[in-house]
Amino acid sequence: MILRKFFALAALLLLAFALSCSGDNSNNNSGSGDSSSSSGGTSGGEDDPPIYIIDPDRDDLGLDSAIIIKFENGTPVIDNPSEGNVVVSSNGGHVIVTVNTSTEYNLIVSGATSNGSVKIYGQPSINMGLYLRGVDITNPTGPAINIQRGGRILVHLVENTLNKLADGANYGPTGGEDAKGTFFSERKLRFQGTGSLEIRSKYNHAIAVDNDIDIEYGKITVIESKNDCIHANDKIHITGGTLNLTCEGDAIQNEALPIRISGGRITAKTSGIKSHGIISADSLIISEEAIIDIVARGNGSKGMRADGPILINGGDTKIETHGGVHIDNSVSPPDTNSSTGIKARNDIEIRKGKLKVVSTGTRIKGINTDGDFKMSDGDLNIEATDDGIKVHGDLSITGGKVTIKARDGIDCNNACYLGLNATVNITDRNSQGGF
Repeated sequence: MILRKFFALAALLLLAFALSCSGDNSNNNSGSGDSSSSSGGTSGGEDDPPIYIIDPDRDDLGLDSAIIIKFENGTPVIDNPSEGNVVVSSNGGHVIVTVNTSTEYNLIVSGATSNGSVKIYGQPSINMGLYLRGVDITNPTGPAINIQRGGRILVHLVENTLNKLADGANYGPTGGEDAKGTFFSERKLRFQGTGSLEIRSKYNHAIAVDNDIDIEYGKITVIESKNDCIHANDKIHITGGTLNLTCEGDAIQNEALPIRISGGRITAKTSGIKSHGIISADSLIISEEAIIDIVARGNGSKGMRADGPILINGGDTKIETHGGVHIDNSVSPPDTNSSTGIKARNDIEIRKGKLKVVSTGTRIKGINTDGDFKMSDGDLNIEATDDGIKVHGDLSITGGKVTIKARDGIDCNNACYLGLNATVNITDRNSQGGF
């Protein structure tokens, strides 16, 4: 066996303030970021949970004039105090909200329907609040919530409520509109609130956004998804909340810009061929207080993958990948993909934090980077049936603790450096040497 050299590799913005439902602050232009809400005649009754505004970017979201949709026995009961500026129509359990003015509005949705949906046409660049207050919507032929036009959408999961969304296995005609999942939006979604959201997707993605996704609070559970759990065209930023994700596709994926995870707790399980826990079309950054637990099962699957660099700058991340080689003979030449704990088509850097990778299967590596690997601090633990760390560029470990149990501990193609402040322990699985 060739002896391979080896070497030595803001704060979470707390957006948690809420004012009680006791007045209208519509004249507050101080710019302090405080928001108010009013129960008024829109609370739905004394037994309904209170509504809170947790949006520091706006002074007033006007819940006292919110549009209310409440499904009763599957039929929507609509309270629209802004008729003329906002048109709300329904066909059976399917509701369409069309905003015809530049004023920001809030929509409060509750109740249950087994054959219904909520579709929103907002005004470009005009933000809207969508308050889920104990709603249970199943749409057998399309998205349960479908946002076709508007500015940023603040999705607020109301405290002490469980909200459920589901679709069917076959979608009907969409009239040329996108309909990519159970909760679909053309515009940016920002999740807040301390309530819960459960999603089932039998057709495609669970949450699909043709823009950005920010998750700050709340508990989001994807019970099942035919494809991805969370899919965005642009950036994904997770600073808090609890995500429990189960799918046949990728748990978290975007098509452009970085994925940043600086807080919250993510538990992801994927089961499809070439399904990944987290996959970024750009960079992937894990930092601060993020807690991530990924189990990816399937040939060609990866716990984490990024087309850009991967940075571990804090947090506690655990990855299990179980699989082997997937060969796609439908293309020429055939496309071969091996399962890997972490795969980067650019550099990987570990500055601090805990990272544990377990990769079992045929020809499965712990960490594989097409660029350089750097580690300056942190705790890295790898168990793999092939290489523990495979580096196609340079490798430098200047600090931290590295523990590897693999066929080959470290395999680097170019310069490899191990600093005096680094602790590296390697156990060879097959008695062929550590490096």
